[in-house]
Formats: sequence, C-alpha cells, structure tokens
Amino acid sequence: MKGFVFLILYVLILIQALSGQGSTIPVNSVLYLYAENALFVDSDFHTSVKPWVYSDERFDTSVVQNSFITSTGKISIRPETETGFRYSGDFGKQMLFVEGASIRYKPSGKFSIKASIMAGGQYFEKGTNGFDTLKVLPYCGKWFSQSEKIYFFPAITGSINYKPGNHFLFQAGYDRNFVGNGYRSVLLSENSAPYPFVKINFQSWRVNYFIMWAYLNDISDNGFTDKYGVFHYLDINLTRRLSIGFYESVIWWGSDANTVRGIDPAYLNPVIFFRPIEYSIHSPDNANIGGNASLRLGKRSYLYGQLYLDDLMVKELLKNSGWWGNKYAMQFGFRTSKAYGEHQVSLLTEINMARPYTYSHTSTTLNYGTLYGSLAHPLGANFAEGVGIFRYSNHSWYMMTKIVLAKVGLDTSIVNLGQDIYKSYNLRNRKNDYNVKLWQGQKEILKWSELRFGKWLDKNKHFSLYSVMGIYSKGSFSSKDVFFNIGLSTAIFNNERDIVLP
Repeated sequence: MKGFVFLILYVLILIQALSGQGSTIPVNSVLYLYAENALFVDSDFHTSVKPWVYSDERFDTSVVQNSFITSTGKISIRPETETGFRYSGDFGKQMLFVEGASIRYKPSGKFSIKASIMAGGQYFEKGTNGFDTLKVLPYCGKWFSQSEKIYFFPAITGSINYKPGNHFLFQAGYDRNFVGNGYRSVLLSENSAPYPFVKINFQSWRVNYFIMWAYLNDISDNGFTDKYGVFHYLDINLTRRLSIGFYESVIWWGSDANTVRGIDPAYLNPVIFFRPIEYSIHSPDNANIGGNASLRLGKRSYLYGQLYLDDLMVKELLKNSGWWGNKYAMQFGFRTSKAYGEHQVSLLTEINMARPYTYSHTSTTLNYGTLYGSLAHPLGANFAEGVGIFRYSNHSWYMMTKIVLAKVGLDTSIVNLGQDIYKSYNLRNRKNDYNVKLWQGQKEILKWSELRFGKWLDKNKHFSLYSVMGIYSKGSFSSKDVFFNIGLSTAIFNNERDIVLP
C-alpha cells in the first residue's frame, strides 16, 4: 500500500506539470441506459470508457444533479440503499441490506469529490461457498465481521477528480472500471470488488486515452498479498460511426515472503505502451493486449466487439494444434435503445467466449483478478456464453427480462483444465500442452432467466421498489433453482448479478 501512496504523489506532480469539470456516473448498466437515451447525440463521445465523464449540462441536470435530495450548490447528499430478500429452492433464504449515502462536493469548476459511503450485510440460510475461508464476498470484497450467518462488509466507492482544462482529467479513487460497449467485458469489467486506482484521462477531438494504475489485493497461501496493475486504453473515433480501441494491461506481484517489490518504476511512464518494456526487463509479469470496436448503425444502435490476447503463437494457431498457450477471449454483440416520449426501450444480444487458461498465470499474485474475483468475465475462462436483455421504462415503472445461456468446461479436483483463473497453469497442474480445446473437462450447461418489475418511487428514477422472478438451471436443465426477489433499490448499487458456477 505504501507503493500506491507514492503513485498518488507521482500523479499529483504530473498534474502540476500539466496545469472544466466533467460529471461522472457509476458503473451501472441501468444508469447508462438512461444516460444514453438522454445524451446519445454526440457521435464523438467515447462510450466504451466507463465511468463516463461528460461535461454537458444536460447530463448534469437530467441524470445526476436532480437525483440528489439535499443540495447547497457546492455539496449534494442523497441517501442510498440496496435492501432485498431472496428465496430460492437450492439456497434457501438470503438477505442483502446496504445502507448509506452518496456525497458530491464541487467547490470549483475544476475540482470535485464524489463518494458513496455505505455499509451492509448478507445473510445466507444455506451454505456460504467458502466465504469463511476466503474472507471475501463476491463483488463486495473483504467482510469485516460475521455473526449468525450474516457477513458484514463496507461498500465504499468514490473518486477525487481534477480537470485543469478541456483535455485532461486526473482521478484518484476506490471503485470499479469498465472498458467496452456491452453487458460484459472481456477486457476490464465491474465484476470484481472495488480497488484503489489513479487514472489520467486525455481527450481531444476524436481521441480518448487513459492510463490507470491500480493497487490490487489477492489471496495466497500466506493470506492476502499485494499486487499491482497498469492499464492502457486508446480509443479513436475514426469516423462518426466507427470507433476502434487498443487495450493493454500488466499485472505484477507486489511482495512475497522474502521481497517487497512495490511500484515498478518501469511502469510509471504515462504515455508509452508497456509490452516492449515488459520483455526488455525480462519480466515474469502478466502482460496482455486487446482491442475494442463499435460500429454505429443508427443514432442509438450499434454493433460492438472485443478481443483479448493473453498469449498467442500464430504458428501453433495455423497448425490448429490446440497449444495451451494460445489464450484469448472474444466478444460480439448488438445493442439498440430508443425513446418514444416517456417510453424508453432497449435491446441487447451478446456472445462471449474465453479459451482455457485465459486470465490465469503461475500464481494468484499475477492472475487477472483481485480479491478472488475476475477483472474480466465472472465465469473465468473455458466457456462460451450468450446474453439477451430487453428493458422498458416510463415515468412510473420499468421491466427487464434477461436470458443468459453458457457452456463451461469445469476443472476436476486434481487437474487444472483452464476454467478457474485462480489455479496455476504450471505444467504440473494443467492436463497437457497440446489438444487443449474449448469446454474441455466436465461440461456444464448453465442457464439464467429472470423477469424484473420495478416501480419508480421518485420522479428522477433513482429510487425503486422491485421484484424478480427467475430460474437458474445447470446440467441438462433437470436441476433447477427457482428464485424470487423483492426489495428497495437506489441506482448507485449494481444489483444485476446473474449467472454463477455450480
């Protein structure tokens, strides 16, 4: 953590060397739908970089500012809650309660602080999937106490934002980040627990570039251990319809029983891409590259896709040898949204896949995850998935129907077949070097279908009463878990968690 404090100081120095305010919106699929329908008129806007930063008064008024209950000009406060009850046949009764407030402090046009300060708990009547051993809750991070099947955890996110001019935005925060245009991302998603980060974002004309340094934390044989990540993304709107992005990440270990490595100075350069550096210093770090593209078909409709390359040997790929080291993930999708007066509708269809061993490494200190959660897709690797989502809302209520169908190749208790990114891919752990195929191992078919209804309790669509009916099945669909949810929700907390592994 000392290295991360140094990193913040480093970026503050950059701010002074480089010396408008942008609004930000949490990484939440529901909020982005409303923001798209309100603002998706500027084709030069870079939609694939989230949280969105948008210096437009329409955004500030229609999506953010009006949803705050108490406002004095410089400071705004609103209560936040995510309180729900769930009953399912397989897992029994479950409860989630998260309470707190969002605060936005904006003393000037260049500087702002935004934070969501909450605390919550989860109750599980049957089983906890190893939460006692791992000391973490999926998506939430570390829990700080446990009593009578209830796990209490902090739910704090936020950022300090400084925008000295029209082109640069500097951020230091504790949150999730997302790269892509889809429901999922195979590059960087909101699936994991939040993490501390420092980000520099540059935007000029049709070019958007950010570099982010993140302090990650994960589970090893000796408990929690430090790890770090640096992430680059260059997005270019080649035309008013076509956008192409180039992505890169490096994950490295921060310390072990004998050595404290901390921040590597080689990765502090805010401009250069790091794959050549990683090779030049003979680093064992986990370096990856990828791309994102979107093609606008209409004002609010577009095709999109992603490619993530963990490692790739073209010679082996052309031979179709099934070499284990050809690790990659892909995404392809279509989405559209439309506003008819007070009525808003959207449709999304998406396909995602990842070959075995993608995102994994020799140890948890180098894999593509934090706090036992993937930084990309919730299914890890060795899967293919289809997603379909339809949404409708008006001033009074909303509905959403979602279907997720996935095929996964699971590991055995002895052999790593490439699904669990928290297992080492060393030769002694994996099955073999060649003939590695998608879905190898124990094949499981997973299906998630749900129908959600909600009633808006305020005119700004921030607070709602919702109910969910759904079915989760696996195998040949003979094993079905029927579940029912009911609760109260504000928009800050993304509660659309869906498909899980058996």
